[in-house]
Amino acid sequence: MGKLILNVAKRKVNMTISVKPFGCMPSSGVSDGMQSLITEKYPDAIFLPIETTGDGAINVYSRVQMMLFKAKQAAHKEFDEALLKKA
Repeated sequence: MGKLILNVAKRKVNMTISVKPFGCMPSSGVSDGMQSLITEKYPDAIFLPIETTGDGAINVYSRVQMMLFKAKQAAHKEFDEALLKKA
């Protein structure tokens, strides 16, 4: 969650992915539980928690593709804003 806050506050990246082993309760409780609080404070945050398992590769691929699309849109918006500031 610290990386997500840093990435959004410093505008370092448009998307943060958290990859963790399936069933990792400490990580799930902290990162997933805090996600709503952080995305409420930073609405531009794109956060994707991924739990690794032997099955469900298609589901993971689909979720990543969806979030990459959102991150691409955010990057285009950021680029357009930078062009307007420069002009």
